[in-house]
Amino acid sequence: MGSMTATSLDITSAQAASLCFPKSYISVHELLEFCRIPGECGKPLACEGQTALVKGTVDYDNVFEHSRYPQLPYEKFFLAGDHGKKLDVVAVSPDNAALFEKIFAARKEGNRRAFLKVTVRGVDLHVMGACHREIRLEIKSPDHLTFR
Repeated sequence: MGSMTATSLDITSAQAASLCFPKSYISVHELLEFCRIPGECGKPLACEGQTALVKGTVDYDNVFEHSRYPQLPYEKFFLAGDHGKKLDVVAVSPDNAALFEKIFAARKEGNRRAFLKVTVRGVDLHVMGACHREIRLEIKSPDHLTFR
């Protein structure tokens, strides 16, 4: 898809790849509603594997990248919604360093509203003897994240 700028990462550029949400960026809350979270443990959700355009706020207290947390086997951050819900966004880019540089640069500039193109993945969570299905988002490129 090539490099996208803040103005070109809109529904037009992602429409062909987005099967869930072909019209606009949706909130964290709307994504959770669409996916019908929490789901039944072990049962795939209809939204799994789909591309979504999601907007929210980066929770800068929960950004985990290798330069600061080298012991972690993953790199991720939390995307917060307007209703207090947060989603894991796992970086699976060949250039995660550029992705996290973009995140920290946006913080310095005061731009906290994030717009992401992600893939929705399902994950079973076992808590206190119970299990339910939640979602995790995967971001594949620094070009799939803009701030406004």
